[in-house]
Amino acid sequence: MYLRDLVEHYPSATLDSPALDAVRSMADEHRLALIVLDEHRRPYAVLSSPQILSALLPDYVVEDPHLAHVLDSSDAEQMIVRLGDLTVGDLMPREVRQVPVLSDHDTNLEAAAYMANEGISVVAVVSDDHYVGAVTVSRLLRDALGRPS
Repeated sequence: MYLRDLVEHYPSATLDSPALDAVRSMADEHRLALIVLDEHRRPYAVLSSPQILSALLPDYVVEDPHLAHVLDSSDAEQMIVRLGDLTVGDLMPREVRQVPVLSDHDTNLEAAAYMANEGISVVAVVSDDHYVGAVTVSRLLRDALGRPS
């Protein structure tokens, strides 16, 4: 099956997009990552939810999760407020994990092979060099199991 038949809307943002809007769209769509687009709006990287949390939490809590007990709900609220002052680029880790970009003419098995090889659960899909969405492992498995999308 071709990816054009499996592609789903998947939240995306550019490096200069407001972080709060990007994270909100990711959360609203129940996605665990965000596709980051470059200045030409081509898929560039994946920003995962753990990477977002790492950018928001104090370093000492990320390094030793046992220390999280010193934080309270006002600290959590401050992290969300702080998110409003950041861009997606501010949330990006130093080492960026590039997202595999496949064509809508590629097949489900090609997507599965990339996912297995890279240890990832999502690939970006382009049509005529324009980002159209993504294919996830869960979408591939639903299709393979004959489940509706």
